[in-house]
Amino acid sequence: MFLVMFMSIYIHIPFCSSICTYCDFCKIIYNRKYIDDYLDNLEKEIRLRYKKENVKSIYIGGGTPSCLEDNELIKLFNIVKLFNIDENIEFTMECNVESITEEKLKIMSNHGINRISIGVESFNDDIIKKLGRHHNKKMVFDKINLVKKYFNNINIDLIYAAYSDMDILKRDFSANQIIIASIFTYKFDSSNIITINNKLIENMVDL
Repeated sequence: MFLVMFMSIYIHIPFCSSICTYCDFCKIIYNRKYIDDYLDNLEKEIRLRYKKENVKSIYIGGGTPSCLEDNELIKLFNIVKLFNIDENIEFTMECNVESITEEKLKIMSNHGINRISIGVESFNDDIIKKLGRHHNKKMVFDKINLVKKYFNNINIDLIYAAYSDMDILKRDFSANQIIIASIFTYKFDSSNIITINNKLIENMVDL
């Protein structure tokens, strides 16, 4: 009997176009001069630690992986080729609504991504604004329809408890009877809320 070792991989891309007030994940404002170094070190770590196990799932999260430029995404996906990828792999990419473009979706599709997870958070424009996000309800539907041109396995993230009226969450679930593969919900934690000056952060990163 042969023992086949399977592995699931999480790759963290900590860069974001802006910093959300509620997010407590490890992140930094996007700055092009740091991307190559980060990806180069990711490649070094994979070459050092990866033992050629068969990889059955890969999840690229963040941060905001979709904020990478097209050439940076291609570099990332070329690094992923170092893995022995199972033929039935689930390969997920996190995306924010505002950074989804058709060219990026083509790149993702061409490099094996077969599941997209979109940080929608809410279909209510007031809640979206409260959360410090930069999209709106119309953008959500436009971008989901764009994603559907290339992918049929789509997840959306929704935040609940960011409001006292739970009917808002019910309306989010049934918003225009949107058809997607899965919905992930997570609770809004007001203790994480901080006041963020994204322009100040950008200037600090540029120093």
